[in-house]
Order: sequence, then C-alpha cells, then structure tokens
Amino acid sequence: MGGGVIVFRKYLEKEIFRKVTIINLLWEKSSLTSLEMSQQLNVSVSTIKGDIKAINLQFDETDPLIESNPTGYLIRNKYKRNKRTYMKKVYQYSPFIKACMYFFKTDFSNPLGFAKQEFISSSKAYQLKKEVMSYVASYGIDLNDKKVEDEYRLRFLIALFQMKSGIQVVKVSKTSQYKINHLFQQIEKEQKCLFSDFSKEYAQILLQLMFDRKMKLKDNLDIKKLEMYKCTPIYHQIEDRLVDFLKQMFLSPDERNLNYCTIVFNFLNQNFYEINAHEKNYQYYIAFTKKFPVIQYEYLIDKMERNIPNFSNNQRTIEVLTLMFLRKCHFNFQQLIPEEHVVEGTDMAEIPQAFFEKIKRIFMDWNDFSGLNLAFSDDHFRYLATKIYFLTYRSKNEKRVFLLTGVCTDFLWAQEMLEQEFGNTLDIQQFNPETIPSNYNKRDVILYNISHEKLSQIDCFKMRVSFNFDFCELFNIRKELFGYDIAMYKKIIEKELR
Repeated sequence: MGGGVIVFRKYLEKEIFRKVTIINLLWEKSSLTSLEMSQQLNVSVSTIKGDIKAINLQFDETDPLIESNPTGYLIRNKYKRNKRTYMKKVYQYSPFIKACMYFFKTDFSNPLGFAKQEFISSSKAYQLKKEVMSYVASYGIDLNDKKVEDEYRLRFLIALFQMKSGIQVVKVSKTSQYKINHLFQQIEKEQKCLFSDFSKEYAQILLQLMFDRKMKLKDNLDIKKLEMYKCTPIYHQIEDRLVDFLKQMFLSPDERNLNYCTIVFNFLNQNFYEINAHEKNYQYYIAFTKKFPVIQYEYLIDKMERNIPNFSNNQRTIEVLTLMFLRKCHFNFQQLIPEEHVVEGTDMAEIPQAFFEKIKRIFMDWNDFSGLNLAFSDDHFRYLATKIYFLTYRSKNEKRVFLLTGVCTDFLWAQEMLEQEFGNTLDIQQFNPETIPSNYNKRDVILYNISHEKLSQIDCFKMRVSFNFDFCELFNIRKELFGYDIAMYKKIIEKELR
C-alpha cells in the first residue's frame, strides 16, 4: 500500500530525490535544522548543506528559495511561491523523468530512439526503460500480460506523473482546451459548483488521453462497482453534456467513453456554491456509500469511534469520509489521483504523527476487512487526517468570530467568505461596541479593517485584515481558527492515542 508520491520518488536519482525531499520537508514544516533533515534522509549534515546551496543556485541567487535563521532552514516567503514551479525545475534534470516522458509517448517500443535523443548509450536507455516498466508495474499495470492490461489505469498514471512532475507529457491543443473548458463551465453551472484550476488541469490531461490513445489497451473496471455507480443520480446528471462533448470531439458516445468521462468528473475537487445543490449532491454520495454492503461503512465508523478520542459520527463526519476518501476509492484509482493541497503546498495543517499513523492503521484494517484491496496514497491519508483531526479536536470548541467593519457590505462579504471556508464550525457575529470587554474570552477572534477604541480593552486574538482576504491573510486566519499551531495539543493527543 505505498503512496503515489513514495512510489514516484523511489525511482529518482539520489541527488534529485534529496533535493525534492528537502523542499517538501521545508514546505510542510515551519523550519528544520540540517541535522533533522540529515537524520530523515540518512546522509551527512554537509550533504544537506551542499544540496540546499545547489537548490538556491538552481533558482534565483537574488531571491533564494531556502534561507537560514536561528531555528534552522525555512522556505522564504513560502505562501507567495508555487511549490510545483520549483519541483518542476528539479525534476527536469532527472534521467528517469525524461525516460518516463519518452516511453509514455512511444509505448515502450523504441529505446534506441531514446538513446539517440538523449545522447546516451543503448544499454543505459534499456536500463531506464526497465525502470519505467517497473514504475508502471508498481501500480498494478503489466504491459506484457494481456490479462491485466488496463487502459484506464495507465491513463490515470500518465496524468498523475504529469501533475507530480509538472513537466508536460500530454499536450492539450488550444482547440481541445476550449472545448474542454466549455464543458467545465456547463457542468459547473448546472451542478452549482466550482472546479479548481488544479482539478481542471488534471482532468484536461485525462480527457486528452481519451483522444490520443483511443483504446490501445483493455479497460479493467470492476463491473460490479460500475453497476453500483450507475445507480447514483449523479451518474446521469451530466450524461447529456458528455454525449454532446464526445460528438464534438469526434468520439463515439458509447458506454465505455461515457463511463470514463463520468469517472474523471466525479474525482474532481468540487466546491458547491449553492446550499441546495451542495446538500443534494452530498446526499447522493452518502446514500451510495451507505447503501452497498461491500463498502462496510459501519465497520469503518465503529473503528473510528473505538480508536479516535472525541470522534463523533455526525453529518459533517459522514461528508468528510464520503467525499474526501471513499468517493475516490470506488474504482481503486485513489493512488493515481494527486492530492491538490499536498502538491500545491497549501492548506495542510500540521498534525501529530501519532494521529496520522492511527488514521492510516484504521483505514488499512478496514481495507483488509472489506476485501476491497485498495491501494492508498499517503498524501491522501495526510489530508484526510487533518480533516478528521479538525472534526474531533477543534469543532467541539466552537470559536466566536467578531467582524469590525467600516461599512455593512464589508461585514456581509467577510461573513460569506468565512462561512464558505469553515462551514458551520464558527459563530460569526458583527462587532458590537456596547458589549462589555469582559464578555469576550481568550478564544474569541476579532477581525477588523477599521480602528476602534474598544479593541485595546479586549483580551483576545485580534487581526487587522482587508476583508478581501488575500492568500496571506486567509492563511493566518486559518492558522488561528483551524488550529495549525498545535504544539499545545500534541502531548495530550499523543497520550490519548497510546
């Protein structure tokens, strides 16, 4: 049950692997010492320092990515940077990455052509081909055995590779981009939802592969799961749009292509912006998850209740487990779906390692019990664990947020933004200057864009913001409200989890 990222990095050259790992570690943590990183990578401190120097030289000497301070090394201006941009520059020097790009396009048929392209020996080209074949096989795809060849799984692997490396393997023409984006807009409008740019980029690759590859290999979808999937209303909601789209792309709107397109769309991150549509779509997925015995949902809930202190089987918990985990696992493609927040390096709360391991063990036990034999991604486990942590350790301490604004429209705007971001976990109120200062408690939060004499009399967290909530502001608000700084909880939680 290796995570997609772990499998990917396993094949990287040692120097490339170290640089990638250093960047990832520093993106996940506020800071780390060279000793801490050397222990995790099992290399010397001098090697870590040399790698950091090389990373900075590789980018911009006038604006180094990594800097040092008394607490160790850290990513400079982390939240103004795009993590994938830096990863792409590191990956492009990897011979393994170059080999993947070449062989995915040529279907492993011409290693001598790769040798000529890269000015390497034929033996080296054959060696790299073997490594790429091994990488493909690690996802359950054997290109030499006709019985297990799986066209859909290979497509998802190619798309995952492109999203992880940031290097273009599949080119989407401007014509295709226009038609695909038009399809996104139609479905967003009808479903009352938004797809993130990251999700749309991933889906574009998968849809383009449908045009490029046709059906070079067999598809190996689980027929029973596909029949289950067809019972959900969601399966049919976008069918008409997909039929029109396939005809525009000169592809047959047969069941195989419709199944593939529907699966792609149902794996995308969706943010429903109308409550009725939001609730309706949630309920469809939840009903689907609970209805079919093979999923063993009640067993999973029972494991959670027995092993996670403060776990509550409420509506929000069901939504998190259904949409963030089970929905991505129905066809065992979860390992091939990149976790947007992990890849982009944003919106990941730091949680105790013991809590992460506990969540992972619960799901692996559930996987064995259900017999679904799912291949999990550690990235997805980590993102899921942050949400469950929030539900179990933070939602019971609902925070009050007071908005002090210059005009009423600022209040309404900020209220809407916070409700979309944090759901029903906050008590959002308008600041009332007549409230006695002692009626506030230390866990309260006041967000303000105008000064007021009463503020200095109130003993709680206060932050001046624009109420446009740019990225830095929103991150700082998340840190306060979402519990990103959890040092004070770690000892208590780890004691509970023992």
